[in-house]
Parts: sequence; C-alpha cells; structure tokens
Amino acid sequence: TYTVNKDGEMELRMEGMKDYAVYSINGSVIANAPTKGDTVNVPTAGLPAGLYILKVTGTNGTESVKFMKR
Repeated sequence: TYTVNKDGEMELRMEGMKDYAVYSINGSVIANAPTKGDTVNVPTAGLPAGLYILKVTGTNGTESVKFMKR
C-alpha cells in the first residue's frame, strides 16, 4: 500500500519489500533503489509534472500503481 505524506513523498508499505522503481509513462526508469524493511519513503518532489508508474517488488510478488505528479 502507499500513502502520500505532507512533504509530497510516497510512503510504501509491503511485507518483505526488496526494492522499488519509478517509471515514466513511456517506460524510462526515473528512480530505483533496494529497500530495507517493510516501509520506505520515495521522494517525488523533484519529479516533473506527469504520469508515472511505481513498481514495488517483495517476497510475495510485485505490485504496480500509476500516479500523477502535478
């Protein structure tokens, strides 16, 4: 699951999370990083306005979500 905090960061939660990646809508990797633990904050303040895909990989599979940066 994810939430957006007051600083514009996306807080991700997934049991057994291994890594995350942010893609532009055309498929380019914008950011990616390994994670430690089940929660991570992904900074989105520096992203230009547009549509993005956030992909999170964990021990139980992969989840993807589209989000818009305004």
